[in-house]
Amino acid sequence: MAFTDAAACLRPARLRSRAGLAGHPRSVARIVSALLRRGVDGPEVARVVARVNDALLRRLVTWGTAELGPPPAPFAWIAWGSQGRMEQTLLTDQDNALVYADEGDASRAWYAALAERVNEALVTAGFPECPGGHMAKHDHGPLSRFVRRAATCVDKPDAHDAEILLDRRRLAGRLPLAAIDAELARGAGASRLLHFLAIEALELSPPSPLVLSLRRGAEVDLKRHGLSPLVFLARCHGLEAGATSGTTLARLEAARRAGVLSADAHAEIGEAYRFLLGLQLRAQVRALEAGEPPANRVRLDALAPPERAGLLRAFRVVKRWQARAAYHYQTLG
Repeated sequence: MAFTDAAACLRPARLRSRAGLAGHPRSVARIVSALLRRGVDGPEVARVVARVNDALLRRLVTWGTAELGPPPAPFAWIAWGSQGRMEQTLLTDQDNALVYADEGDASRAWYAALAERVNEALVTAGFPECPGGHMAKHDHGPLSRFVRRAATCVDKPDAHDAEILLDRRRLAGRLPLAAIDAELARGAGASRLLHFLAIEALELSPPSPLVLSLRRGAEVDLKRHGLSPLVFLARCHGLEAGATSGTTLARLEAARRAGVLSADAHAEIGEAYRFLLGLQLRAQVRALEAGEPPANRVRLDALAPPERAGLLRAFRVVKRWQARAAYHYQTLG
């Protein structure tokens, strides 16, 4: 797959100006469609999409630094969310931040200008602004501030902010982030944080099979009803096992190795995750081919019989894992 990565990343890496940004979504959609036709599984396709978007982001940062001049101090452009986990699909908004060395704080205007330029260019390239405002133009600052933020997540549990920080990945810049990693690593032994992360994961759940069978033209949100519960619980179990970042599958593997997940649970959860992510990508490609925007919602009667059966099977896996997690993290009281 390394060759696919290299070939797929050539277009964004060779962009000469912002005039070519509008074609990025079409280019990514073609890549996804080609990979799915070849039988590549969902997580691998999503990883390639993330790599392509990484290449675009680095190109934008290169343009920004060329226009603004050398950075006053080292920095790191961080991706949160699905790009941070390398699990991107064809429907994604921006989730990012800009961290710089503390000695650069006196020149914060330089970093604010870089963040503004890159965020605006990403909108042009088809990445809408984050509804929650988790974007570098709002979220830029010295490293010490992000280290304190990570420490606060652990010591005074804030599940939402912890979820953001745990899905981080540096995409550009050379500023080391080990100090943030060290604070988040303390979360492995923070039972209250794990408890609150589990509560967040259990708030999203698949609809019951009975409701789906009785509702004419029933629709399901593949992200909200299936993928998000798996991603959230993997984040929680992974942190308990000491994994402070990584893909969902890597977190599941860390949990298995640490004994947090049994081998059987690891296998069925991983299979459900692969199926749901692949189905989401296929549904988004079908929508684009029909001239419609990609979405996370699908009608059950629009799925092939094996897809419907696989979806219901994956939903049962999600519900079983949620029930076990509720007991494990004592969220039932």
